[in-house]
Formats: sequence, structure tokens, C-alpha cells
Amino acid sequence: MSTETNHLTQPRRALYSRAFRPLSWWIVISAVLLAWEYHRTHALRTTLTFGLTIEGKPVDPGVACSASVNNRAVMSGSVVPIGWRSIRVEAADAEPVQKSLFIWYGENSAGEINLPWSRGVLDMSIDPPAQEVRGKGPHHSFSLAGSSGKTVTIPVGHYEITARFEHFSEPYSVTVARNETNWLVIKPVVGAVSVVSDPPGAQFRLASVIKRDVAAEGTAPMLIRYLPESEYRLSIWRGEYLKEMSFAVKQGETNAIKVPFEYGTVTFASDPSGATIFRDGKEVGQTPATLSELRLGRYNFRLQKEGFQPVEVPIEVQSTNSITVSTNLVSLQYSEAMVNARLEAVRPSPDYQRALRLVEQALKAKPGDAEALTLRDRLENGLQEAERNQVEREKQRAAQKQQEELEARRRALAEKFHNATRNYAEAELFDTHQFEFRSDVATVRAAVLRAVRKTSTKWGLQREDRLNQNNILLHFTPSAILTLGRHCFVLVSEFGPGEVHVHAKFWDYVGMSEGTSILDAIIPDKTVAVHRKFFKPEQAAAVDQRRRDIAENFRRTLENELR
Repeated sequence: MSTETNHLTQPRRALYSRAFRPLSWWIVISAVLLAWEYHRTHALRTTLTFGLTIEGKPVDPGVACSASVNNRAVMSGSVVPIGWRSIRVEAADAEPVQKSLFIWYGENSAGEINLPWSRGVLDMSIDPPAQEVRGKGPHHSFSLAGSSGKTVTIPVGHYEITARFEHFSEPYSVTVARNETNWLVIKPVVGAVSVVSDPPGAQFRLASVIKRDVAAEGTAPMLIRYLPESEYRLSIWRGEYLKEMSFAVKQGETNAIKVPFEYGTVTFASDPSGATIFRDGKEVGQTPATLSELRLGRYNFRLQKEGFQPVEVPIEVQSTNSITVSTNLVSLQYSEAMVNARLEAVRPSPDYQRALRLVEQALKAKPGDAEALTLRDRLENGLQEAERNQVEREKQRAAQKQQEELEARRRALAEKFHNATRNYAEAELFDTHQFEFRSDVATVRAAVLRAVRKTSTKWGLQREDRLNQNNILLHFTPSAILTLGRHCFVLVSEFGPGEVHVHAKFWDYVGMSEGTSILDAIIPDKTVAVHRKFFKPEQAAAVDQRRRDIAENFRRTLENELR
């Protein structure tokens, strides 16, 4: 049964196999076609992404970088074939990195690829030792403190090096190549300066004339090392005493600069002591005192003490020798009293009493002072002279006042006589004559009456007016027939005890009957006043003489009567 069954089964299987073989092939082919289509479509979307850093930092956009997969250049996100692949990344001045990974359909990531910088060795030799060395390259910076030299491994590139020493800095440059040792020798050209002052303790500042950033300062004595070769300017001072000089610093040499400060000494003493000493307005001590370290030159000192006059002391210190100044202070009470007394003595009208009181005040402040005693004697003499002058001036004022009163009385008498005669015709043409006699009114009146009768006109008293007991006005007219209208007035006045003033005015006329050459304008039967305006110019002298003769004849006659 079994054998028969097997014989029956085998033909059936073969039949089945022949029947389903095409189907199998179709399935296989379909599967292959589907697989190819899947591969074709997904292979175009198979990409590789990666990040790039150099020593953990993002890559500078200016750094040239490249990446390749199996020697084909790629970028992050490029399509890559599936399978095991090798990616190589390179950057300028950096070491390349290669990495293997399996690529499958879709997005593949290689992660962050970090490149190390390429490095070289920098061997630095520094003499003298620098306080600090700073280096700056394209990818790296470094700093070394207090170094005389060092070997460092640093990223490749061109470096700018600054070596800072105590008083200056110098720049250097070096290029570090990959896997090489690069040497840099820092050896500036330097010298030294020793600054000493006499006396010590001076402050100074040293600065290069050429290199503006090179400077040093301190207190002498001081040794300044490691100064670059250059021309230098030294300013050194003690207080306000300043000196300056120039010199050169050369390589390997030490300049020994010694600066002497020349000083003088001034010793002050005063009587009384305790005066404050001022120098150019600044307080510097009290007497007695010694001022040292005074530089050579001129000084203006002032000694001042309360209650005493300040003393100005100009001093010129010319050497280091000592100068002694000793002075006696003058009391302000004495000084002010003497100054005011002198001022009072030279005024146009000195008050000698006040000036003498001021001198006494000065003598109280400074008893026995010769100057004050001399001034007192001069003032006393001046006072005596002033008193004599005062008496004389009073006499002169009294005499002047008396004279003014006399003149006023004279003017009053003249005014009285003028008022008494002004209303008579042509009174203004004839002069008023004034005479003075030592007598009394009654005697002079009687003498006047006698005198007028003895003149050629032979006047007679027409009228007598007693203006008051001291003034008598007499009016005379001629007693002769042919008088042609002549008349006169006489005022007899008591001017003072035993002094009489006489005022007289004479009216004088002439007519044709007397043969006088009268102006043609005058009517022949009329008289004319004896005045030059009525006569020809050549007759003026004769007219004036006649007028004078009338008054002079009256005066002589009156004087004769009073003898």
C-alpha cells in the first residue's frame, strides 16, 4: 500500500511542480523588481549629515574645510550610497579626521566630527627675563608671566608676540609650522641708569625722548635696570627745587647720574621773639628759627607779630653759606602814632597839639626813642611858630576888617554925597573930590567957610543941611555977578575920632563973553560946562587942567585955613 501510494504521489507532485513553477518565477521576478524599485527610489533619499568643530569650537567661516566619502567630495546632507563608507574631513591648519560608518536608506548621521589643530613647537629664549609675554595667533593666544624662556606646543600659524619688561614693551613675530620646532630669541638692547641725589630723597621721572611709552619714576638713590637704548630726559626735584638733564642709554652700560641740590641756610632772630616767618606768603616758622635747604635765588620773607609792624626781609641766597637776619620789631602803637604825627606835621595847616599827643603815645610805647624825641622838638618849635603866626594873622584880619569897615564907610559917605547932588543939572559932568584931614567936624566946617570966600570965585553959603550930627552938607554959589551959573557942594563928615573927610564937587561953566572958543553948536548967549566933550580935541588938555586947578586951589586954601 505504501509503495503503491508513493508511486501515485510522485507523479502528482511533479505535476504540481510543473504547474506552479511559472508562478514561482513570477513571484521571484516580481519580488526582485519590487526590491529594485524600492532601492532606486530610496537610494536617492539616502543622505549623510555631520557637524564640524575644531577642538570643540565652531569652525570660523574664514577657515577652508572639506569632506569626502570614499574620495568623493560631500557636504553635510549630501546623497551617499548605502553600505560601509569612510568619511574624511580636512581643514586648514587642522589635522584630518577619517571615520567609517554603515550607510542605510534614509537619513544617516555621522555626528559631530571634531578636528584638532595642527601643532608645532615654539622655543622662546628671553634675556632679560620678561614680566609677561603675550602671544596672539590666528587660532590661539597665550600668556607667560615672569619668564626667562619656555618651550610650548601651540597651534600652527603666525603669532604676534609682546614681551613686557619693567619699563617698556617690545613686539616680536614668529610663524609656527606643523610638527616643527620654531625658535624665538627675545633679547632687547638695554642698559641701566643709577640716579643719586645729594642730599638723597629727591623724586624723579625718567622718560625716553624717542620712545614715548618708556618711562620710570621713583626716589633717589635708585638703580633702574633694563632700559632700552635711547635718548632720555631726567626731571628730578626736591620740593619745588627742580633740575632737568638729558643723556643717552647704551647697550650694556650703566649711566651713573649724580644730581647735587645746592642749598643755603638763613637764621632769623627778632626782638621781641615769637614773630611768625612768612616766605612768599607761606608760614615757615617763628623766630628764633633756622631755615635750611633754601635753594639759591631771591626770597621775600616777612616777619609778623601781633601788635608790631610787619618787617619785609628780601634775601638773596648766593651760596651754601649761612645768613643771619636779626631785627627789632616796631610796635604798631609806636609806628601808627609816629606815622600819623608825621602826616599831621606836613599838612598845609598842621594840628601841632594833636601831633604832639601822638608823639607822646609813641614815647609811651617806646620810651626814650631818639626819633620820637627829635620829632617832638620839631613839633614844639612848629607850634610856637604857628602861635606867633596865628597872632600875626589875627592882627592882619583885624586890620583888614578895620580897613574894610573904613572902605565901607568911605563908600557910604561917597554914596551919601552922590545922593545929595545927583539931582542938580549936569552933576554927572563934574568930578567928586575927596580930602582927608586930622581935625573935627566943626573946625573943618569953619575952615571950609573961610576957604570958599578966599577963592577967585568968592562963593557964598547958599544953604547948609545937617544930615546928622556927624555930616554937614554945604551948598555954595558965587557972590559975583558974572559967574555964569557956577556953584559947588561940600560935605563935611566925621570919619573917625580926629579924622574928617571932605567931599566936594564944583560946577564950572564958561560963556562967549569970556572969549572961549566954544563949539559952533553952542548958542552964543548960553553957558557951557567945562568938560572936554563940549570942546575941540586940541582944547581937551586945557579943559582938564582947568578942572584940576579948581579942586587943587580949594584944597590948598582949605589946608592953609586948618593950619
